[in-house]
Amino acid sequence: MALNLASIQIKRCSKCLVMEDRGAGVMIGDDGVCSLCKKDSNKYDEYTWEEKEKIFEDLIMKEKGKHRYDGLVMMSGGKDSAFLAYTLKVKYGMNIMGFVIDQGYEYHDSFTNAKKVCKKLGMPIMFYQPDMNALNKFYRFITLDPVLRRKDYGQICFYCGYFLKNLASNWAEMIDAPYVFSGYNPDQISDLGDAVVTQKDPGKREHQIFLRDAVYSKMEEAVAHVRTCENAEEMLPYFVMPKTPILYYYQHIDYDPMAMMDVIRKELDWEPIERFRKNYIASGCQLATVLVHLCRKKNIPDYIQKEWSTQIRRGTLDKDHIQKLINEFQLDQAEVDEVLASLGLDQNTILNL
Repeated sequence: MALNLASIQIKRCSKCLVMEDRGAGVMIGDDGVCSLCKKDSNKYDEYTWEEKEKIFEDLIMKEKGKHRYDGLVMMSGGKDSAFLAYTLKVKYGMNIMGFVIDQGYEYHDSFTNAKKVCKKLGMPIMFYQPDMNALNKFYRFITLDPVLRRKDYGQICFYCGYFLKNLASNWAEMIDAPYVFSGYNPDQISDLGDAVVTQKDPGKREHQIFLRDAVYSKMEEAVAHVRTCENAEEMLPYFVMPKTPILYYYQHIDYDPMAMMDVIRKELDWEPIERFRKNYIASGCQLATVLVHLCRKKNIPDYIQKEWSTQIRRGTLDKDHIQKLINEFQLDQAEVDEVLASLGLDQNTILNL
């Protein structure tokens, strides 16, 4: 049975399609336009994209050629990691290794894509799978814990993301690589990343530093909380911050996903995975896709719609195209049930948290 998510009645901005979320300060006026679209971005003194990219280049050139590898690239098989690897290898001539983590919820095509990209670029690649029984206990813990969970299930991607980055950090240390490169897009970076400071305006710079520091505080608070939970000591290794610096290339360039896909299709024969060949929704992770489904069942914003709306406001995605994707996106109930069952959960339990 397929669930048509377009039938859910929600209030969206007529310009960028963002869903109203008053708790997050996103309000839609009587004119149908959201508060984000009405912000005047020109009032801030900003670095140019060339200046932001120079910050990135200075960082990588400082370490280039001084280690066994210039960096480790976290590969998912998606457009962002593929274009990142292509840029590092072709534009900057870096000696890099690909690192793929099978956390149990990636579509198989994702691994095929990652392997294909690395082969095209002449990059060595490492595949790693953690202990899946232990990892599923971790996912269940962060899903159900009343202190860690969020109404949009964003805590799952947040804590999982740092666990995966710590695995990459550990491997980077083993192979003598000074950096881990992540393909997070700009919106993921602002929500999940301990990013390099790239803001010029004093107020925005201070805010970026605040967000970066908040990541560390959030992880420290999570560790302190886990220590108080009964029989949860085995969860502590999943809340370790990476030691190797993580660099996010997409905070340094004018992110244009459609243009990026054109490049990697031409140069690397890249294509979206089969599951999303028709309507590419930006994630090859089954668990993340189920989270999108659950958010829409609850009529609350999900991370993909937030990213799409930001990119519409930025002018890199077409509103009509995104509206079509929203209307057509369906998720089979059997897939939802299978993913949740792997965590010992069901849809009703999650929706009623």
